[in-house]
Amino acid sequence: MIRDTTPPPGMRHTLTDETIQDMRVCLGMITAREKELGDEAGEAPSRPYYVDEQPTSKVVPFDLSGKQDKE
Repeated sequence: MIRDTTPPPGMRHTLTDETIQDMRVCLGMITAREKELGDEAGEAPSRPYYVDEQPTSKVVPFDLSGKQDKE
């Protein structure tokens, strides 16, 4: 919703200052609750992302199951 309502640079925002503040409060409450739930579940914090964004990191799998010990 925020991404869709953000005006281009130099344009006046169509939402009122009160509405923008209400959205900030709402997002803060959502963030706090997600953190509480994540802490209770023992999850590591993660940053949200859009599905069309390219990831900034790459997962490199390590398969050590076939490694033989040298004795």
